[in-house]
Amino acid sequence: MLRPLSPQPGEYIRGHAGRLSLWNGFLSAEELLVFLCRRAKKERGAGFSSHVYQLMAPFSELDPQRYLTEHSLLPFCRIGTREDDVFDYHGPTGGQSRSAWMQPKDGAYLCPDCVASDERTRGFSYWRAFHQLPGIDACAAHGKALAVVKRADAFDRPPGSWADARPVNDQLVSLRTTPAVDRYETIAYAFMSRGHRVHRLVAAQCIGMRVAEIGVQTERNGSQFTLADCIREAFPAAWLEAHYPRLYGSEKSKKIVAVNAACSGSIVDGIVYAMALAATFSTSMEAINVFYATQGAAPEVRVSAIKSVKLSTRRDRLLPCYIANEGRVTCIAKALGVSHVTVSYQLRSVGLPPLGRVPELDRQRVIAFLSRASESELDHWAAAGSNIDAL
Repeated sequence: MLRPLSPQPGEYIRGHAGRLSLWNGFLSAEELLVFLCRRAKKERGAGFSSHVYQLMAPFSELDPQRYLTEHSLLPFCRIGTREDDVFDYHGPTGGQSRSAWMQPKDGAYLCPDCVASDERTRGFSYWRAFHQLPGIDACAAHGKALAVVKRADAFDRPPGSWADARPVNDQLVSLRTTPAVDRYETIAYAFMSRGHRVHRLVAAQCIGMRVAEIGVQTERNGSQFTLADCIREAFPAAWLEAHYPRLYGSEKSKKIVAVNAACSGSIVDGIVYAMALAATFSTSMEAINVFYATQGAAPEVRVSAIKSVKLSTRRDRLLPCYIANEGRVTCIAKALGVSHVTVSYQLRSVGLPPLGRVPELDRQRVIAFLSRASESELDHWAAAGSNIDAL
């Protein structure tokens, strides 16, 4: 009969598995999981398949969903979801295979001050999930550099038992005072503490609109301003090279594609969402509030918002070029490097009327309205048929 062992606040699931295995006389967490899996199959049949968190949850004295949300890195790593109505971690983008076991960083990270405090107050130390987040180089509680253990079996023993832990590079730790890195840290912690998922299209709208705004402000002479550009300009190069390498590579790089995919609604890593918000918002609280804005809405409101995201995103991308060329289809096509037919179709799809044959005064009235209109005003105008006479 295995003895249960409750996880400590914020304890990382792999570290809890290590403590649970020691508590029950196993040599490693892997040995414990093999035992639990065999026992479950024997009790429930050969066809039974259970995930790591489902095997361990009964011995944590928590229900599986709470155990997964509070003690794995999934609230950070799997922040985006494809499904309209699946926002927990049991769906196909959350609990398959050993995703609850995922470890984005190379090595096991600990804070020496946390270890000392644990051993003084609890008599043992434990691995914290926050310390394992990518991009986090210092302990938020103590402000000091984390140390790392580069061993495959690191989590099988308490962090205080490893004498070969080495501190993180001092330069990386010093970069946490820069605005973007500071915002990133706060946002990453918010992902973990809130535990809520965000639909990928809602996230795309939030981030894509910010990128478009920044692109207009920077006046890049017609070249497309991407999310990768935002991140490059906001974050220190040393931080990016350490935590998201190859961001300076070719646009064909998979890393570049993964970053820019956040603006099109593709599922991306949690680190990309956190970097995107930190790079495109001036404060972390504003970024967090906007990112989670639709989560409290009624289901029908949320679904409606999701369906309109792609339309709004396309309009926001076209609008700066549309205004700069005063709605003339030929000029817009030349600026974008696409055909006249393509531009005409795109304008119709987002509710922007071609203005090439519209009288000068009417054209200027439309451009003046579009230059100052809010998102809701644009939505209402488009819904009313983009009627120029109504302005």
